[in-house]
Amino acid sequence: MKIRNHFVVGLVSLLVLSGCSNGPSHTGAAAIVADETIAQQAVTSELKEVLDQITRSENQGQGTQAGKPDAGMLGQQIVNRLVLSKLIDRALANLKLTVTDAQVFEFQDGIYSQYGKDKVDAQLLLSQAIPASQVTNFFRLVLSEEAVAKKLAPQGSEEQSNAAFSKYLMTLADQSNISVSPRYGSWSSDQLKVTGFDNALSSAVPTE
Repeated sequence: MKIRNHFVVGLVSLLVLSGCSNGPSHTGAAAIVADETIAQQAVTSELKEVLDQITRSENQGQGTQAGKPDAGMLGQQIVNRLVLSKLIDRALANLKLTVTDAQVFEFQDGIYSQYGKDKVDAQLLLSQAIPASQVTNFFRLVLSEEAVAKKLAPQGSEEQSNAAFSKYLMTLADQSNISVSPRYGSWSSDQLKVTGFDNALSSAVPTE
């Protein structure tokens, strides 16, 4: 089973952009998905955890040749993942699907056994901004995506399954009226990610 990461990519700013917005109020919120709020505090907390882990790895001589990832890109990945998680939760509910803790732990243990826990966790941290506290939730997201795709195209090829999954999620995203705090740019249902990025000040970590 391949780890899906189709919609956890893009660029986003971590600082509040100047000007006013005519959209929903985002006071204390990084994003809103239908009637659910993704708290800015949650994004900030995850970002701090990611940066702390990367710093510890560097101090232990485990840094990568590519260097330390940009804080703006890390924050973008976190926001996109959290929005995607909300969408997938809504998809599971709509399709009456359930992913159990036992399934998640079995899948996670299988990945760890095959590739090694330290290597997997390090890869998720550096490539997708997933801190240690969120690794299990990421594996739950992967299994949930697989469950939705299988439900939508049970007899289809991988290509057909991915196409059905993407089409369904785009429709669901459009129906969910997703909005993102101006500090992160704007949400694109067609691309299933936040777009718009000002890298000039992206290294700062936002505060409440």
